[in-house]
Amino acid sequence: MKYKFLLPILFLGFILRVAYLDKFPIGLYSDEAVFGYNAYLLLQTGHDEYNRFWPVGLESFGDWKPPMQAWLAMPFVWIMGLNEYAVRLPSAILGTATIVIIYFIAIELLKFSEHSEDSEGRNVRFSDSQKVRFSGSQSFLSFPIIAAFLLAINPWHIFMSRMAMLVAIEVFFISLGVLGLIRGLNDTVIPAQAGIYLNRFRVKNGMINWWWVISAVSFDGAIYSYYGSRVTVPLILLAFAVTQFNELKSKWKEVIIPFITGLVVLSPILIQSITDPVILTGRARTTSVFFNDNVRLQLWDAHTKAGLKKIPPVISRFLDNKPYYYAKDILSRYWSHFSPVFLFFKGDSHPPFKIPRLGYLYLIDLPFFLIGLWLIRRKAEKGQRAKFLILYLLLSPFVAGLTFLTPAANRSFNLVIPWTLITAFGLFISIKETPWRTPRSLLIMAVTILYLSSLVFYSYSYIKLIPQELPHYWHYGRKELVNKLKPLLAEYDKIYLTNKGGPPYIFLSFYLPVQPDDFYKSIKRNPIINELGWGHTDKILNLGIPREFDWKEVPKDPQALYIGFENEIPEGEVQILDRVYYPNGKVAYVIAKL
Repeated sequence: MKYKFLLPILFLGFILRVAYLDKFPIGLYSDEAVFGYNAYLLLQTGHDEYNRFWPVGLESFGDWKPPMQAWLAMPFVWIMGLNEYAVRLPSAILGTATIVIIYFIAIELLKFSEHSEDSEGRNVRFSDSQKVRFSGSQSFLSFPIIAAFLLAINPWHIFMSRMAMLVAIEVFFISLGVLGLIRGLNDTVIPAQAGIYLNRFRVKNGMINWWWVISAVSFDGAIYSYYGSRVTVPLILLAFAVTQFNELKSKWKEVIIPFITGLVVLSPILIQSITDPVILTGRARTTSVFFNDNVRLQLWDAHTKAGLKKIPPVISRFLDNKPYYYAKDILSRYWSHFSPVFLFFKGDSHPPFKIPRLGYLYLIDLPFFLIGLWLIRRKAEKGQRAKFLILYLLLSPFVAGLTFLTPAANRSFNLVIPWTLITAFGLFISIKETPWRTPRSLLIMAVTILYLSSLVFYSYSYIKLIPQELPHYWHYGRKELVNKLKPLLAEYDKIYLTNKGGPPYIFLSFYLPVQPDDFYKSIKRNPIINELGWGHTDKILNLGIPREFDWKEVPKDPQALYIGFENEIPEGEVQILDRVYYPNGKVAYVIAKL
């Protein structure tokens, strides 16, 4: 069997991504609930929560989201019902499929050149070095197999594939698009004998580069999946065009149909963005470094100090100017995503992407990544396709560097694919170039133990430490709260519900679930959008949701029910009816009446 060594790796990756998907992550994050409930509404009515007919952008809390996650969840919600498993399953499945994609990308990367160099500078044909055989065994290791295995157990990829947070499906589409680009460059397109002509380009029927059509559609899929792709995709295409320019010159006619296909698939976004630009840009304005005050404060400080030193304002503003300070700020934020502290030790400090005591990559990756990067860099001096791989690596966190919440695990997630490929290549060469069979076997055993031990520790942190230390990051308790509220909804005409712990209206809508007619009739949106672009829902069903749940300001009604977050309600002033607890025993929510 050609893929007999890939199948067990694929099975391992699948289990790591789908097992107990409804229980881990520990809670359903608000963005996941948005995609799930909008999928439910689209199935029932063809409209989203704002009653828009099949939109290409979901408004949710005021921070517009691309619709792909909701679209992909629809068949699973239809079959399995509205629950955590159905909402997260598309990410898990496409995350598993990405393992297959990286396997085939690695095969294509073996064709970057007919020759490579070993550690002593000797020329070795890739075709001859693709497999490493061991005496007494019929198994083999190869660069594609190692790449698939490393992605299957990669903690960053497992983490993101187990949540419905856009980026896992984005990386699937981006990596499939990259595979299509490279594969299409290697393919020879043979025109059909009987052809038709398209305009003056004289493209015959049958001259379609189907890999490039797949690539175009895949990149469109990424753009429908995550706002960052609207910058990342053009950059990847530009990098590919620049590095492969000589080969593309002879295949320019084959670009026409993929280009037209890509425009057609993107046309709904392009058309709607004319009347509503926010559909195209999302939260880019409120998350960018240009919206944040960091640079402006630095400039004010620099100009103030220059004034105290009697430096003329003209000179001060020439030396301390916006372009320089913004460039420095963006570059600093960009490079933070390559920091060992971020990658291996602390990770992202912003919810819900924190993994206690861990970064997003195994430390054992580092030496093999450096070896692989060194070898590929040497090959890039002569091979244009190796340059594309390095540019793929460098471009992946570019979008994240343009935001002020850095380093960001979600916005830089594309980094996981080129990182894994380069690491796998370094590990493959390290094993291959080990001079004797016994040391080679010891190296394989040691590396395997280290990787599996790292996976065990990651699993412990994910399953045990997140529920104990960070349950609030995942809006834990909303499901439990809704279950306790169900029998009380008919007993109270007025219920005052806290806004903390995640936007409550979406959890009520998801877990009850609220039927479409009841949702559209009872939902009351606050017209005021705050400075960060967040909206607020004042009411749903018979539940009032103050923007700020201040016990001193909340109306006191003996007939009403009150739900507070953690210690918002002073227990000495009310009658406690019930509580919701975090897994660590602390109080998450209090249900009370006067």
